[in-house]
Amino acid sequence: RLRVVLPTRRLFCYAILSECVLKKIIKATAFAMVVAVCLALSTDLLVMTEREDTMYVRGYFEEPNNSIDVLMIGASELYTCFSSPLAWKKYGFTSYALSYSGAQGSLYKTMLTQALDTQNPKLVVFEVGGFLYYENYLKNYKKMHIWFDNVPDGETKLETLEQVIPAEKQNEYKYQLLKYHSNWKHPKDCFKGWLGKMALRLRGYSYTKAFATSAMCRKTAELEKYNPPMCDYSEQCLRELLEYCKSIGLKNVLFVRGPHCTDSKGHMKVYDKMEAMINEYGYVFRNYDNAFKEIGLDTKTNFYNRDHLNVLGMEKYTDFLGKYIVEHYDVTGYHSKEVIKEWDECVVKTEEVIQKCKDNIAEGKWARRYELSAFIPD
Repeated sequence: RLRVVLPTRRLFCYAILSECVLKKIIKATAFAMVVAVCLALSTDLLVMTEREDTMYVRGYFEEPNNSIDVLMIGASELYTCFSSPLAWKKYGFTSYALSYSGAQGSLYKTMLTQALDTQNPKLVVFEVGGFLYYENYLKNYKKMHIWFDNVPDGETKLETLEQVIPAEKQNEYKYQLLKYHSNWKHPKDCFKGWLGKMALRLRGYSYTKAFATSAMCRKTAELEKYNPPMCDYSEQCLRELLEYCKSIGLKNVLFVRGPHCTDSKGHMKVYDKMEAMINEYGYVFRNYDNAFKEIGLDTKTNFYNRDHLNVLGMEKYTDFLGKYIVEHYDVTGYHSKEVIKEWDECVVKTEEVIQKCKDNIAEGKWARRYELSAFIPD
């Protein structure tokens, strides 16, 4: 009888013990999940880069996979001078200006790598302004937070981050609360930034595909003197980008310099050097820095400052560059009914924002309008 009872008691004790352990495991797992959710929510709320830039970068990765025909990469010259919805309306190709203010050419390769994770474009366009900086700016790692803090987490982000950011600085990029935890002191700003992120997520795509302008005109038509630098490190970054494009088999790559109200005579050598390097790899460089007559631009009424077109100039340059693209590259292709419906809706929303900009200019009323303006009416 003892031989039968003892094992039974042991099994009963084991069962009770196992049940206690299981409960602890469940509680610990639940607690860990709650902590993880709280960390994710707090990170999403507290991580705060410039709202415009946040919208431009995040908007790209909200687009339906493989729905972008022309990928554009660059800085503010892109999102102020080219309207993807207008190009879709007139020329029938989809595009996106993956850009942010002051984007460094040292990140162009990283931006391309990440961008190709979700899209398979027929043409890639680079605005070369990102290479016209001194080395200290090209290695300004604080500025790079705009990019890395707004792209999706994953292998590509981790690999490119470790390639670009020095090891001793990587933790604040990988664990963003290390940098942004004190933002709880600015709840209004955090909430406004979070609203922009949520607007994109709920819509599932960007309305204007990155666009911003200041509704105003320059006070003068005079060109300003400016000699953009191209340092040795900038040349190195451009060559690395060219080699990377070749290595992954990109055939259609176009480099452009958008229009600026600067006298280009003093820096034609820089553009000539760029063109020689780009042509060496079989790609095309088009310099529209001072192509005012060719595009039909007026240096006073079509710009809002030295470096950026206003909405009136943007319409002209979009028409001009869009025409060049369809005449030299096969970029139009099949799109699903859902994607076509999306883009037709984006045309309507973008034209509404454009008309508001034109009204502001006519009234002499300054206004800054960008992607979020299409989501939030006046």
